[in-house]
Amino acid sequence: MNTMRLLPEPKQICLRAGKFVPDASQPPAVSLDTACDERLMRKVRRLSDTVRVEAVSGFSLVWGDPAPIAERERPRHPDGYALSVDEGGIRLVAPTARGWYHGWLTLQQLREEDGGFPACMIQDEPCVSLRGIHLDFKAGVPTTAYLEEAIIELSRYKINLLLVEYEDRVPWGDEGWRHPHALTLTELERLQQVAHDHFIEVMPLQQTFGHLHYILRHDRWARFRELPDQIGDLCPSHPEAAAYVETLVERMMAAHQGSRHIHLGADETFHLHACSRCRERWGEDGRETNYVHHVNRMAELVRRHGKIPVIWDDMLRGMSDRSLDQLSRNISLMVWCYYTGDRIHQQIDRHIERYRTFGFHLFGAGCIQGADEHAFHLPNYRVRANNLADWAQRLATGSWDGAVGTAWARYTSVHPPTEPFPVIWYGALLAAECFWTGQPPDLTRVDDTVSRRLFGTKTTIPFHRINPGHYANGLYDDPEAMEALARQAVRRRREAEMYRMMAKLRHLQLWTQHALEHGYRIDRGWSTRTETAIVCGYVKEALRMADEWEQEALPLFTAFYRPRDAEEWLASRLDLIRRQAGDALKRWQGDGT
Repeated sequence: MNTMRLLPEPKQICLRAGKFVPDASQPPAVSLDTACDERLMRKVRRLSDTVRVEAVSGFSLVWGDPAPIAERERPRHPDGYALSVDEGGIRLVAPTARGWYHGWLTLQQLREEDGGFPACMIQDEPCVSLRGIHLDFKAGVPTTAYLEEAIIELSRYKINLLLVEYEDRVPWGDEGWRHPHALTLTELERLQQVAHDHFIEVMPLQQTFGHLHYILRHDRWARFRELPDQIGDLCPSHPEAAAYVETLVERMMAAHQGSRHIHLGADETFHLHACSRCRERWGEDGRETNYVHHVNRMAELVRRHGKIPVIWDDMLRGMSDRSLDQLSRNISLMVWCYYTGDRIHQQIDRHIERYRTFGFHLFGAGCIQGADEHAFHLPNYRVRANNLADWAQRLATGSWDGAVGTAWARYTSVHPPTEPFPVIWYGALLAAECFWTGQPPDLTRVDDTVSRRLFGTKTTIPFHRINPGHYANGLYDDPEAMEALARQAVRRRREAEMYRMMAKLRHLQLWTQHALEHGYRIDRGWSTRTETAIVCGYVKEALRMADEWEQEALPLFTAFYRPRDAEEWLASRLDLIRRQAGDALKRWQGDGT
């Protein structure tokens, strides 16, 4: 096990005897390429108040009088680095600024409480160049302050891409569908600046086909629907619809001048080609042609602005070779798979091989949150871990532009929110590990590293054993483990408290379910008056527990979310409990014989 608790774990690490304790009289000497920007200098100054900087070709850091790094140990990968620590000092070398930054991040994790660094030799490089986390704002935008914190924290674990799905929370949205708590342009610019300062790219996502519920649910835009009674899919044949979506893409690109990639969605267009207008334009058998034509149009718009269009891949999986061949090769495909198993694994691998045969660039996408059930309180980390392990192995073979861990906040506008954003951390760091190493993770080591490094606990919290829906195989969101996390955490204490509250919520849900399950005997007239009173007591206790949980949870949620979003998350779980329990009491009180 990596006893230094580095995450992600370096490709090669050799421990040595001793440690290096910096001397205040010996500032680090940094050699940076003359074209390097100020971002690296701000990082260097965190090591020491006095830093000697030399502008040369290449990137290195020398602190003290360390032994040289042999030529054979120097990195060849552009994002790689070599880091040597001995009792004499520290030496970090990298071929690029990004490689140097990766080494600097590892050096920060190496630093011990006394300011010293354990002696070691590290040779490291990523499995894929872009390693991302998905921020989905369908169920609300965390406070700007917390988003800034999250971006900085993610960067510490070598996450360098954010796939941001704004939904109706954009400042450029039209009156009528723009959310009242949408981000302002100032907030958006600030978040992009924080990401840039920490070497993170932003890939904004604007749906252009399916999943446009947040617009099409409104009567003003109902004419753009593929079917009158469905609010998910845009009709690509409507003369105004495609032009309107192009306007949204242009607004998004204008607000993301520094983004290289623009995600156009284009997934799960379940009702594509169902309307008479589409069939008249493309023929009864023109469904695939209809899809390809619309996506190519959107992609061409993105290319004209010098950016790379990206789409989800699922609509291509059953597409004929003839139609797939018509899809622009300028489009990068984001291949998503959120579950595991031999059959699923084999199917996805066949699709990947086919896409490569046609010459497409590929991103991979596993899931860290929001794919287990639409109203779960915590992710099923065993399923998430297995899914990310599959992706780690997949990323290690073939060519990939990057990988993303998706975190779905809500399935559609008619669904309740999924797990709250602040419980994203274990999944996010697990993705950081898998996408960097390209190896299935040692879950015990990841549990230990996340527990102690992220939360600062004294013991290891068994995150990967959390299975929020079932007791099967001894897996369950053990309230004692979540209590231990909240009690021991010295860092990220509010997030630790959120984990505890989610375990407590599950207990409330189960109590309510079990209390109501007793009611069938009352409804059928089989219970005595005394039995009915006992069951009603159970239901009243559920209502009392719901009130208690809300009083405790509301301040916590409002610390992370904007007020309306915090209110909705609580309502999505508590209203059902109160409605079912209240209705039951109205029926049962006074019943019996």
